[in-house]
Amino acid sequence: MSRPGLLLLFLILSAFVAGGVLVRVHERNTAKPAIEKISIGDPSDETAENSPPSPPVAAPAQPTLTQAEGSGAALEGALLNEAYQISKARSLQYQDALEFQPCTPTAIQKAWQKQINMRFPSDTLERLGLALQTLGILPADEDLVARYRLRPNFSPEALYDPLEGRLLHSPNLSIEAGESKEWSTTHLALMLLDQNFAWHESQLPVEVNLDRALAQRAFAQGDATLITLKHTQADVATSQAWKRTDSLTNNWPPALREIEFLPLREAIHFCQSVTAQDVALDAVYQRLPTSTAHLIHPDRYLEIPPWEPRRLQWAQLDLRGSEPVWENVVGELLIRAWLQRSLTPEDAGMLASGWEGDGVLLYQTPDQAPQLVWKTNWRRPETAMRFFDALVQHAKPLFEITGEPTEKTETSAFFDDLLSLKLMRDDDTVTVLRGTEAEWTETLQDLAQRSSFEASTGP
Repeated sequence: MSRPGLLLLFLILSAFVAGGVLVRVHERNTAKPAIEKISIGDPSDETAENSPPSPPVAAPAQPTLTQAEGSGAALEGALLNEAYQISKARSLQYQDALEFQPCTPTAIQKAWQKQINMRFPSDTLERLGLALQTLGILPADEDLVARYRLRPNFSPEALYDPLEGRLLHSPNLSIEAGESKEWSTTHLALMLLDQNFAWHESQLPVEVNLDRALAQRAFAQGDATLITLKHTQADVATSQAWKRTDSLTNNWPPALREIEFLPLREAIHFCQSVTAQDVALDAVYQRLPTSTAHLIHPDRYLEIPPWEPRRLQWAQLDLRGSEPVWENVVGELLIRAWLQRSLTPEDAGMLASGWEGDGVLLYQTPDQAPQLVWKTNWRRPETAMRFFDALVQHAKPLFEITGEPTEKTETSAFFDDLLSLKLMRDDDTVTVLRGTEAEWTETLQDLAQRSSFEASTGP
């Protein structure tokens, strides 16, 4: 072929190839983008298996410091790196610059005590203690004010201060290993969660609903503890937090010990169970647990529609010219701990698991004598009957009374004691009345009979 012919063939082939490339570029640029399905964790979604895999989660941005100068710069740099590793472990990033404040152990201790005081004001502790003592859940000689106001600090080396949004730490803090590392990690995790979900501000006061307040606080602490365990590659049963709590509460009443272990046991179990069902813990902060029963039975939280404890609507609160000094909810956790005085842990847990809701009112006469009504609701009438029978059979250790029942039927029992006890069963409810005056007992009994629980919201 002549030279002009070869040149012409080369130009034709080049144009063909270039045309093909341009066509593919045009098709790619004008095609509709593929829509990636975002799973919300519903295991019944039939399209979930065919959905394209999610892209890997990008590492959170490196957190920043508000200050890192002087002799403490090296430690603050190390804390900043720990914060970054924690944010990666939880797939969250800090929303604000981090403030690390060097403090003396005394200053950290004062900040810790201030948090305790805000969570449990003296007046709240006094009324809560009296109500639980009257019920028998706490021993008659238990002093909650002394218990929590004189409570020792777990570690004086680091503390997240949610009121100021900063981490207080000792200038000599060591974060290489051991208890100091675990403690500082947990408090950096609490700071991370607070910056993202404002868990501290959303906490319900104890005097509004004890059961709900315990559950919500324990969930956030359980989330932070899980972050710590993942970061330190530790097991909860061998962690410093478990050993510290076990040592601190070794001689505490069972009910208080259960409260302290709630974040380390039931809350962690709840977090693991929820995530196993493809529900992100981030979403739980949008619908916090409303009862310790949610932490004990995560399936109830995951039910559709979700199970909620039944709320008792008191017919009235003003009785005999007095308002209640304490109106609250006891909840499954404390009932379970209380029943363990007389039943095995397995039997106590099985019986308490039938709890559906309760309400307690505590009044005081002019001479400060307690008058109490506690109405409980149970999943089935058979469960209410078992609870009633257990209270009658084990009244002495449960209520710390001395005598036998002076009146007893299949649905009621009366114990004439210094603080009298009357138990009543009606279908799926059991009512406990305690008082020093017969007139008050009659008034509270009438109130309980006129008050009813809201309809259940569960399946």
